Amino acid sequence: ELSSALRTAEDSRLNIGQSASCLDAQLKKEQRAWQGKCWDLQKQLKAAEEETEVFRQSSAVVISKTQSVLQQLVQLHRDMRQLEGVVRQEEYREKHIQRKLYSFKMEESQRDDTLLRTANELGLLKAEQEFLKTENDKLVQEVAARDRDA
Repeated sequence: ELSSALRTAEDSRLNIGQSASCLDAQLKKEQRAWQGKCWDLQKQLKAAEEETEVFRQSSAVVISKTQSVLQQLVQLHRDMRQLEGVVRQEEYREKHIQRKLYSFKMEESQRDDTLLRTANELGLLKAEQEFLKTENDKLVQEVAARDRDA
């Protein structure tokens, strides 16, 4: 019986050894699987960190460009307000110049009217002078004719 018990114990020890070997092999297999999963997760984490960094850098560039565009828009708004002021000033100057031009044209028209009246009066005076000269010549001829006759 002792040998049967020893055999049973030896069989049990062998079974336990085989089971331990199987469990050890399975444990190593699972450990490798977990290491592979861990490596994959580390790889994914590294890729995610790289993507996050790219996103952060891209976001910083976008924010910077957005701020630049906003500053340009603010400057454009200021420039437009300033330009509107210049346009209003130029419109005022143009109206002022138009009023001066109208006034000048009115004065010129009045001068033209005065010149025309003066020219007409001069023409009348010349005609009157011519008439008086003709009459004077007639009188001189009559006086000369009377003096000859007398």
